[in-house]
Parts: sequence; structure tokens; C-alpha cells
Amino acid sequence: MAKPATRALYSDYCLRQLGHPVIQVNIDDEQLSDRIDEALALFREYHYDAIAHEYFIYQITQDDIDNNAIPITDDVVGIVSVEAPTNSSTNWTTQLGALTKNIHFNIAFGVGIGGCGMLGDYQTFMSRLSDIGMLFSNKAQWDFHQYMNQLIIHDGLDNLTTADDYIMLEIYRAIDSESHGRIWGDRWLCQYGTAIIGRQWGANLSKYDGVQLPGGITLDGDKIYERYNTEALRLEELLEEKYALPIDFMVDDNF
Repeated sequence: MAKPATRALYSDYCLRQLGHPVIQVNIDDEQLSDRIDEALALFREYHYDAIAHEYFIYQITQDDIDNNAIPITDDVVGIVSVEAPTNSSTNWTTQLGALTKNIHFNIAFGVGIGGCGMLGDYQTFMSRLSDIGMLFSNKAQWDFHQYMNQLIIHDGLDNLTTADDYIMLEIYRAIDSESHGRIWGDRWLCQYGTAIIGRQWGANLSKYDGVQLPGGITLDGDKIYERYNTEALRLEELLEEKYALPIDFMVDDNF
């Protein structure tokens, strides 16, 4: 069978991995839905393939200025930087940016390549530009509160921009599983969903010692729970060690 590409196909896949329909998997539909949500939430929180790096243009409203906060949608998991055109550092940023582009252009087309130490000079000069930008930029302080769905400007949004003007946000957004169904076919997500659904199945059966199925098969809920709990813990460790992004990949860079 092809990899699941919808939530329903993902659910069916995980149940088949547990033995359904040959074996009755004793789990309620709501429990099944909860475990799928749990697997998807952990996947989105830690897996590098679950989020997208984007630049988002937002138009400021008067309500934003009055509230001194910008509303952020639920799927945004991190904000790296915010650029406001009326920021006091804009002139410096623009001039430094233009100069940097000229340097890149010269190197790309070989201007001065024959000169001794060109790349070394370039690296030194770029470091100096960065120092100058940090020295003369009057950076505002801001915080992103994911669970409040707000980007709060501590110095006052009205000091940075005006109503109807635009700002640019550099963000990390969780990939929509409905629009991008390939996410359901991720190997780790399939394995983890199966493990925690199996763990729920074992927890349900553990309340009834020695459940006997047609044909004389007896299921031990505690053993089923232990088996899939061990697998779930292994996969969580794997997620952290192999698939998680570095801890500082979304460090805020105030403008």
C-alpha cells in the first residue's frame, strides 16, 4: 500500500499495523483521534520536516497600534525577526544592505579576484559592517507569545510604524496536514502513531486481566502496554536525537 496521505488513511494504517482487522484493537474512536492528535503535535513541535521557514507580510491596523500587539495565527511556532520600514535603524540597514550587495556583485563577477587576500578582506569587511549595524541600530524589544497568539512590541508599535503600513515577519510555520497530505506518510510519524495507539489499546485491556478472544487467544493488556510504551519512548528519543532542529534555530532577532 502507498503511504497514507490523509488523516483517515493514516488512522487505518496504524490500526492495521496493530493487527486490525485480524485482531480486534480495543480502542474508542475518540481515543484514536486523541492519540493521532498527540502524535501530530509532537511531530510538529520537534521534527524539522514538520515546519516551514517563511517571510510573511502583514498590514498594520489601528487596532494593532491601540493594543500594542500583532495577532499571530495558531500555526506559527516561532518568529525569528521583524522588519518595520519606519524603524529608526532603517537608513543604516538600507545603506549597509546596498553596500553589501555591491560587494557580493564584485566578487561574483571577479572584480579584484586577482588581488592578494580578496576573500580575507571580504570576510573582515563584512564583520565590520555587522559591528557598525549593531552599534548604530536602535533595536526595539519584542516578544512572541505562541499560546497567546500575539507579537508584543515593548517600545510601542506606534513608535515603529503607522496604521496601514506593512511589516515583514520571518517565521516558522507548522505545515498544514490537510493541504500537504504527504506529511501523514512520514516514517517516524507512522511508527509513533502506531506505538501510542497500541499503548492506549494495552491500557484499555489492562483493566481486564486475561481477556480471551474468539478462538481461545488470550490478550495480556499489561504486556501490550509495555511493548508499545517501550517503542513510543524509543521513538521519542530518536526524534530528539535525529530529527529535532538545533535548540537555537528559532532564536528571536529583535529589530
